[in-house]
Amino acid sequence: MPFRQIVVWLLGLAAVALSGNVLWVLWSQGLADSEDLGLALFYCALAMMAWLFCLFGPRLAIGGRAVLKGLLLIVSLGLSLVLFELLMTPFHLVFNSAHQATLHAPQSAKRHVGDKYRFDLEVDPELGYVPRRGGQYAYDRHGAQRNAHQAQKPPGVRRVALVGDSIAAIGYLGGWLERLGPRGVEYWNLGVDGFGAWQELKYFERHGRALRPDLVLIEFCLNDFDGTPMILKDQDGQAVVANLYLGSEQFNPWLYRRSTIYRAYLSLKASLTDRDGLRADVKNALAAFQRHAANDHFTLKVVVYPLMSPYEQWPESYKKQRQDILVILRELGVEHFDATGLLAQALQGRPLAWARMAEGDYFHPSEAFAELLARRLLADGFLAAAN
Repeated sequence: MPFRQIVVWLLGLAAVALSGNVLWVLWSQGLADSEDLGLALFYCALAMMAWLFCLFGPRLAIGGRAVLKGLLLIVSLGLSLVLFELLMTPFHLVFNSAHQATLHAPQSAKRHVGDKYRFDLEVDPELGYVPRRGGQYAYDRHGAQRNAHQAQKPPGVRRVALVGDSIAAIGYLGGWLERLGPRGVEYWNLGVDGFGAWQELKYFERHGRALRPDLVLIEFCLNDFDGTPMILKDQDGQAVVANLYLGSEQFNPWLYRRSTIYRAYLSLKASLTDRDGLRADVKNALAAFQRHAANDHFTLKVVVYPLMSPYEQWPESYKKQRQDILVILRELGVEHFDATGLLAQALQGRPLAWARMAEGDYFHPSEAFAELLARRLLADGFLAAAN
């Protein structure tokens, strides 16, 4: 059997198998999980297109009028791509180009402000989403989580603004610092679930600067390298937000919102270029924090959180991201505390579950580890600007 026929048979079998996968997804999940169904259709369509090309492409090139047949083949492929794009559009697939999340209420600050307030998010055209503020919500009108302090800073009081993603929003570190630290210091929590470095900067510019902090403490999680947020769907009060794995200069926002094929291309680009541009975006965000610190006369410091696992068990990608953020902070001259060593010491004689907020959670530290971290920061005088 000629080699081309073998390839045609294999691609045909792949197309049949992937068609069966589409039916399986429909039978097992229905339309509830559009991401899984969309991916199944995507791979099925790719296999069908490859099979048809191998089956009919060579025949079109045989015989007379080969140029005309070649043009017809190109036009057919173009129309297939258009149909493919139309078929995939409702599923808003991001592949491996971004971290995708459906807009929902985060489990961020329940332990910090109690259960009587609601934790809802709303679509924001610049940041992707922001927490709802005021009234019945956990974030007050000034943008921080509710606390007992007045927005107008009293004379003689030092104010610390905690900035970050869900690690900050959970409130463990800020709560322990307030309980263990000196009197006359206010802690304001500006952490928002799922935010990356760029979103944290913009949210601080909107709300944090007006609080006139004396110290801004960024609680940096290694997944804060997630890039610019894009809203792919906004219907019935819900949204799908994608934080890209590429720097802001590496993609076209208009195309990203509208084209599945373009997002598939960016997924390949992110994989081949090691998420090009994200390091520069994080550095630019921290440099902007530095400029605000100089203009507003506050001190900027950063706590770098480790993965909640022994260092030797970390994936290489996170070892690199830790190295990247430490290099960035040294280059900018930002005072920082790398908690990796503290975690290693703490795990000597303790089970791994002691350090984690929940079983299998590699990112969020437990309240016990947050207490240990708070005690270490206070003992080292790391928060001197708040004393």
